[in-house]
Amino acid sequence: MLLQSGTWNRPRTLSSEYDLPEPARRILTPYLVDFQMMMVELGALEESDLKGTEAGRLALAM
Repeated sequence: MLLQSGTWNRPRTLSSEYDLPEPARRILTPYLVDFQMMMVELGALEESDLKGTEAGRLALAM
């Protein structure tokens, strides 16, 4: 889970952050960790709309 305050201006995939020359990227891609971040804009939600435990809702509301 990524908690971000403000505008997210980075790519949403980890693999796009690897600074590799193309020949190295082709060779190493099967061995590199990759995932795609799912972003949820919490600013648009009311605190009462947040799901989960009280501690979890408190952390998200901060």
